Amino acid sequence: MGILGDIQLVKRTREVTIGVSTKGKEIKVTVTAPPLQLSSDLRSQIVDPKPPILLNDNNQPRFKTNPRSGEPIKENGQLVPMLDTKNADYLVEAMSVTKARTLAMIFHCTEFPGAFDTKKNGMSPVGYELARWKELEKAGLDVGVFAELSEACVDLALPMTKTEIEDARRALGTDKETQERVKEALGKKAPKGK
Repeated sequence: MGILGDIQLVKRTREVTIGVSTKGKEIKVTVTAPPLQLSSDLRSQIVDPKPPILLNDNNQPRFKTNPRSGEPIKENGQLVPMLDTKNADYLVEAMSVTKARTLAMIFHCTEFPGAFDTKKNGMSPVGYELARWKELEKAGLDVGVFAELSEACVDLALPMTKTEIEDARRALGTDKETQERVKEALGKKAPKGK
């Protein structure tokens, strides 16, 4: 018996139209709600870059000071260096990491119709995700569709709304309305929905 007893939860999904093929066929993909562990897994695999230490005019590290007293701030007996969070290389790297995490989430949650040729072959996690991004570009995925896929992933990561619960019950045929129709059709009492 599992943690929820013998209850099996229905996976939350959403269909997203990603375009029309050159043969005129509407192409849809299914986006599934991100699993519990995904966010922390992505943070451990695709690590935030560290900004460089801010240097003074003499090319020496600058250290944090208490704004009131002007005294240097220490942690574990060590002076705390100031970080250059406006450094251009750092900002580019930080943007790449954010983009890679978003992509990794989309690839994890979306059932694309084909397989990806991109092999990891010693690539960094960021490099790998950006290579998969290039494959999406080659396939013709546009900004609007990408935004829709991102939105679907984010929506599915939020708590279920009452409407979603009712839609799920309707799909399973366990909502009140369906039960009443079954009852009428069979001419007997319908089983109670859980």
